[in-house]
This record gives sequence, structure tokens and C-alpha cells, in this order.
Amino acid sequence: MVDLYGKSGGLDKAEALILSMPFVPDGGIWGSLLTSCKMHNNAEMGLKIAKRTIEADPENDGYYILMSDFYSCMEMWDDVEKVRKMMKDRGVKKTAGWSSV
Repeated sequence: MVDLYGKSGGLDKAEALILSMPFVPDGGIWGSLLTSCKMHNNAEMGLKIAKRTIEADPENDGYYILMSDFYSCMEMWDDVEKVRKMMKDRGVKKTAGWSSV
């Protein structure tokens, strides 16, 4: 449901659904909403969700990259560097792209 709300533009509904869950949402649930924020160019919500996503799954490099992308879209270059430093400090490395065609 989070993915459906998010992809259809119901970002606030998706967030409300996550916050109402009777269990602690994992990185995959937050990550779904984060991807939807990127899809709909909602950087403000995306940054808020990226922080929650990283808290839930601090070893997933993709969440840091999306957070960095949001900052770069808003030309917040100091914050882009902070995210990169955070990755380095936590030992998170960007994985190389791959395809399974």
C-alpha cells in the first residue's frame, strides 16, 4: 500500500500509513516512500524520509545516494559533502551498478 500511495503521488497518505503501522517499519518500507519522493521531485519530504530510512537500514548505500541527490538538486553542496563523509565514517561504500539482463 505504501508503494501504491507513493507512486500515485499520495506521499502524505503513504507516510501516514507507515506511521500508523503497529510495528517498527524497516528500511524497505521507508525506502519505498523515499523512492516515491524522488519520483515526484519532493525533496523536502525526501530528506525527512531519507533520515528515517538510514536510521532503519544504515548499511544500505542507496539511501545515502538518494539523500545526496536531494541535496544536490537543491544545490546544497555542503550537505552533499556531509552525506559523503557520513558514508565514509560509517564504512558504507557505494556499490558498482550491475544489471541482470
